Amino acid sequence: MLSSWLSGLLLICTFAWSFGQSKTAAAEYATLDISFDTGIPAQSSHSNLIVTNQGISNFRKNEDGILISPSHFFRLGNPVHLMSLVPVLHGSNLLANGIQLEVRFSDDQVTWTPWREIRPSWSHAEGDSTWIGEPTVVEINVAYFQYRLIIFPNNPAVPLFVKSLKWDQFTPGNVSPVNPEFLQPISYPRTDPNCPCPLPVFATRQQWGNPNGNGFTCSPLPLTSVSHILVYQSGIPGDSATTNWAAQALALEHYHTQSLGMCDIGFNWMIDPAGIIYEGRGGGDDVRGEHFCGQDAGTMSICMLGDFSQNPPTLAAFTSLANLIAWKACDSDIVPTNTLFHLGSLQTLPVVSAFDGSCNHSTMPGTALSNLIPAIKQRATTQLNACQATSLLAEMNEGIEVFPNPADQEISISIPESMGTHWTYQLLNMTGQLVDTQPSDGSGDVIRLDVSTLPAGIYLLRLTHGDWNTVRKISIR
Repeated sequence: MLSSWLSGLLLICTFAWSFGQSKTAAAEYATLDISFDTGIPAQSSHSNLIVTNQGISNFRKNEDGILISPSHFFRLGNPVHLMSLVPVLHGSNLLANGIQLEVRFSDDQVTWTPWREIRPSWSHAEGDSTWIGEPTVVEINVAYFQYRLIIFPNNPAVPLFVKSLKWDQFTPGNVSPVNPEFLQPISYPRTDPNCPCPLPVFATRQQWGNPNGNGFTCSPLPLTSVSHILVYQSGIPGDSATTNWAAQALALEHYHTQSLGMCDIGFNWMIDPAGIIYEGRGGGDDVRGEHFCGQDAGTMSICMLGDFSQNPPTLAAFTSLANLIAWKACDSDIVPTNTLFHLGSLQTLPVVSAFDGSCNHSTMPGTALSNLIPAIKQRATTQLNACQATSLLAEMNEGIEVFPNPADQEISISIPESMGTHWTYQLLNMTGQLVDTQPSDGSGDVIRLDVSTLPAGIYLLRLTHGDWNTVRKISIR
């Protein structure tokens, strides 16, 4: 918030580099700190800007103020896999639509990429003193970057000032890609111990290189009862065949913890284009993340690694997303295609949605991903029904007894009363020919079959009840 108006005009700009090692082995980060309350940076081009000890602002409030920086050198000593760049602005009244920050890159200061607009990490409002952008990821051969800051016309009664800008730079180091052959099924303690849908195989935090390993860093550990599942995208492009997605996961972790100041990565899960699922925030099932404008209670987040503005996720990623949603829907007793009241936001929301609000810590889901949400919900519901049906069939097979087997006179079929009384049996020989069929009379839980006249051999006994059926192999001698 703007607490007071400070006055004065200073003419010299100061900036400094600071360096440090993150907790991940061989990872590096550096920051470029620029102060605007002491003047316009040297060698910058600018128009319609005024400098005060509150920072820079529009000289004429009804016109854009523009600053184009000189080129800056990436100061990461030994980048590996990728470099990420995150801007953090400080000032007064930093509205989301009050400023625009763009960046471009070069490896020789001669040929430059087109300007890229950096989206704000959340919706900023009047009085906000911090503006944090989303990460921009570039290849390690990029040596220079340049930024353009545009301050749009603003209210003279509540003026916008930019006092400082920090560029947070990060490279994840020589982290190994996740090898799916080394992943083993892991079971979390279940919210619903009777849920038959399995948790899909995933890479643990330690396996993808999280600097805190499999532990958790949020204390006290926040837990929540999940009623809604939110799908995001990282917005970072990459090719599924060549990109080290573990490195991108580390870039997101650094962004969330170092740039945004979270206690851990904000997402509960991540999925790469190869369909590999990554464990996100530490703490296990039902740990509350940070991804929904401070209204995170009751939600679970899944971030799809990649940029889906134009192209949809791969089939492998689509399948893993549906399976993960099916597991959590089963575990929390929710239906993916339904809508439910969300207590945190006080709104009725889809149980599964691609979050497209203006307050998030990742790029908004691209159009191609958002358009797939209905199909993802349907696929997850189908998977949910399938694993529940498989479980019911297993219970049926465990509860039904056929004896004696082998038999020579009579076979008895014992069916628990809880499974219903109106069953139909069919007896088939091994060529598929129907030998006998008969419905039960519903008077008891035992069906008796006379097999005394049948030739010796192996037969198939099919039992049907409504839409369910089970088959047993029996021997007649």
